[in-house]
Amino acid sequence: MKRKNWLKKISVLSIIGCLLISMLPVSFRADDVDAGPKAGKVDEASIPADAIHISTTYDLIDLAEKCIDEEYSKGKVFVLDQDIHMTGVDFNGIPIFAGTFLGQGHQIYGLKYEDANTVFGFFRYLQKEAVINGLILHIDVQADGNSMIGAIAGVNKGTIRNCVVSGIVSGKEMVGGITGWNRISGVVENCTVNGVVYGTSQIGGFVGKNQGVIRECLNKAEVNTAVEHNTIGLDIENIDMDIDIEFSLDMDMSSFGFSESMDSACDIGGIAGTSSGVIRACVNKGAVGYEKMSTNVGGIVGSSNGYLVDCVNYAIINGAKGVGGIAGQLMPNIVVEFDDMTIENPLDNLGDLELELSEDDMQSIKDAFAEYDKIGQPGEDARVASPAAELPETPDDSETSGDSETETPDAEDSEAEGSDDIKLPEDFDDIDLPEDLENLGDLESEGFDEDKFNAALNELSSSVEQSIKDTTDALTPDMDLSIGVEIVDVSRHDTAKDTVAKTYKCVNYGTIYGVKYTGGIAGNANSSATMDMEDGVEVDDEIGISGEYKQRLVIRECTNYGEVAINNKYAGGIVGYMALGAVFNAYNLGSLDCLSADYVGGIAGKCNAVIFDSISKCVIAGADYVGGIAGYGYECYNGCAFVDIQAGSEYIGSIFGSTETLPDDRAEAEEDNSALVTGNTYYVVGKNIGGIDGINYAGASKSITLEEFLARPNLAECFKKVSIHFIIEEQEDVVITLPTGGTLGLDQLPVPQVDEGEIYEWVYQNPVTDKTLGMNEVAETLYLSEARLTDVVFDQTYEADFNPKHMVAQGKDKNSDGKTIILAIGAFDATTDITLTDVLSEESTVLGEAVAENWKVELSNIGVEELRYCIPADMNAEDITVYVKDAEGNWSEREHTVIGSYLAFDFEDGDQGFALQENAGSGIWMILVAAVVAVLVGVVVYKVKTKKGK
Repeated sequence: MKRKNWLKKISVLSIIGCLLISMLPVSFRADDVDAGPKAGKVDEASIPADAIHISTTYDLIDLAEKCIDEEYSKGKVFVLDQDIHMTGVDFNGIPIFAGTFLGQGHQIYGLKYEDANTVFGFFRYLQKEAVINGLILHIDVQADGNSMIGAIAGVNKGTIRNCVVSGIVSGKEMVGGITGWNRISGVVENCTVNGVVYGTSQIGGFVGKNQGVIRECLNKAEVNTAVEHNTIGLDIENIDMDIDIEFSLDMDMSSFGFSESMDSACDIGGIAGTSSGVIRACVNKGAVGYEKMSTNVGGIVGSSNGYLVDCVNYAIINGAKGVGGIAGQLMPNIVVEFDDMTIENPLDNLGDLELELSEDDMQSIKDAFAEYDKIGQPGEDARVASPAAELPETPDDSETSGDSETETPDAEDSEAEGSDDIKLPEDFDDIDLPEDLENLGDLESEGFDEDKFNAALNELSSSVEQSIKDTTDALTPDMDLSIGVEIVDVSRHDTAKDTVAKTYKCVNYGTIYGVKYTGGIAGNANSSATMDMEDGVEVDDEIGISGEYKQRLVIRECTNYGEVAINNKYAGGIVGYMALGAVFNAYNLGSLDCLSADYVGGIAGKCNAVIFDSISKCVIAGADYVGGIAGYGYECYNGCAFVDIQAGSEYIGSIFGSTETLPDDRAEAEEDNSALVTGNTYYVVGKNIGGIDGINYAGASKSITLEEFLARPNLAECFKKVSIHFIIEEQEDVVITLPTGGTLGLDQLPVPQVDEGEIYEWVYQNPVTDKTLGMNEVAETLYLSEARLTDVVFDQTYEADFNPKHMVAQGKDKNSDGKTIILAIGAFDATTDITLTDVLSEESTVLGEAVAENWKVELSNIGVEELRYCIPADMNAEDITVYVKDAEGNWSEREHTVIGSYLAFDFEDGDQGFALQENAGSGIWMILVAAVVAVLVGVVVYKVKTKKGK
């Protein structure tokens, strides 16, 4: 009986999920929205005469005392009449609230809680009926060991709109600048957060854990940006306590050998920590994350399997694993459909299945269907008058779709067909259906709200996934059960009406730094848990179930402009690592500065999924597996890469660095999989690298000209132009736009305001610079030149340097590896030149010793303190002696060190040159000395043995 019950429970959850998701007919607008708080002030004429007015600290304290009773605030309207200062007042928040609170744009100051309890905020609990409008809080909440912490609410089931929070909000888990936990019915809209938000897990600028709706919000707060904001747990049982360890939190955590054992913070986002609901038209301008720490860090959300749409990030995002401009990790939506329970017409078959649903659950589903029925049928009778109808209502920013292919039978007909036959089993009350699903029916009072509807569907999907996982985890060998479920990725069939597990029309401008799994839009697109259901678990063949395990994860029409930089593996302009799902029409224009990293791609670092109609236009530097579209890819159609691959070691391609779908010898392959990579084109700046691992396979990839790229049908405007950005300290930046391939004349350069006699120069910001350097190596300084401004195909950035002295001057000569041969360290004028002249033929001996090289050094300006000379490939640094010729023409030996690939030695103004002597015999002498020592040891041993023998 138990097996039958849990089996039916899984079936019920799966079927409900399939029914509701398949019925979703809505489409969404993608209009640009100015996120942020609106006026928040309600017309006095619309305020009820019996409203309760609050104007003093005593009024707030009285409200808090009365709101111990859940029923007190229901149906009431409270109006804040003036600013209130709460400094030093014993006020621990309003326990529970279900009315309407109109802040009218007034501010409450001085709220400070140094040891807040779990579930804490100005309102601890906001119920479904609650509306908080136009409230401005200045608050300091510190609950470092507790959870569900927010400035306005600990837990929100109601609506928070037009509010502003400034201050500090901290806690352990589920911490947000507005609310710690936004439940399915919860809505946060048109709000702004300033200050600092931090904690351990599920931390967001607005919401820690989101199951509901967040829309048109602006975050300016920093989220987990200081190292002390991260909890670090060390496994001290394995540390030798006799060793004196000095540990500084300000140190780079990646330098420790035990860094992988650290328990760093996770699920951190500019808007939400985690989300299974809807986040729409939100903007993040606050820095998120700490360098090389934390997992799942995103400009908008840390991790999500909900709907992200029209969101923008402008801020720098830092983290370790799973770091993205929009989301740290995207997780799939999962639905299981069993073959023997296929429903062609959902409402007509509910009764026939004799599902074990409670009466309340069944009514909730019918209410949802009734809500769906209202779409496309507006009218006075479609709305039920609300007691608060005269107050501002939730803005309806959705579009309705009247041409859905889904046909919905009349709700009354479906109720007549067998719904009364549904019976409630005794043990059904442990089924974990998403709380507040019945809220869908209540939406009649406000008009259909698509965001709320989608939030509920997303949460239902999450609950289905968890229920299945809990059940399969509980299987034991004693259970006579067989589950054979085929895993199917349905992402490629995405349509406009699909919203679950989808990131749509989001844009990133911020720079993204990570260690691995890092992308301009998402760091990691993968399942949150591994569910081994491909082959099933067979025991005694008594019970057998077969069906499909459907998963979907979609990134559609997203754009990245920000730089992505990592030092380990998996970096992509759109997504770092994508194990499943589909990418549609993605654009990347951000560089990838990842010289020491593997799996680096213009769209994806590594992608086992499918990429459609996507374009990357960027500069890329990586190690192994580097590609204009993906470092490693599986399936790609009609992609286009416009790339400058500046660095790569093995598996380099203008489309894919590597793929298994195009074997090296296709003639011997059992199946020609080239159809999985078709119609892809590329334009490469510099050497033609080839489409896939240096090879162009027929039909898979081909090179095109700049003119052909610009003539590509429906090419987005962002690819047809380049921007040259001039940064001027303490002055307004200047941006000059050119057509791609255009030229900027020197007479068109901006002229900074300078003091009399002050000089400046434009320093070029290389998109792949210091991330490529080793310890103590000197970065090469690049300057504006006429050649660099001719035929410009990538965005450029220059910074005005008003300091006429520079620490490094560089010679013009380079070796075969492209490295500058000579560097001078000191303080120089900007125009300093270094000239090397070979004088070995004139002076081949120094101090009576033959030298291998002799160089005359000339600097056009004074200020030198040290020279660095690139070690010749045929010399061993350990065998080199350095001599320097001073101003008087006298030679002397100089001590030197090795820094990277350079010899470094003192060199002063007036010194004329240097010479290198290679001590080729030093190695032989060492061998001879070792041989002599060995012989002597042998003789001693022999004599000792002989003496003992006697």
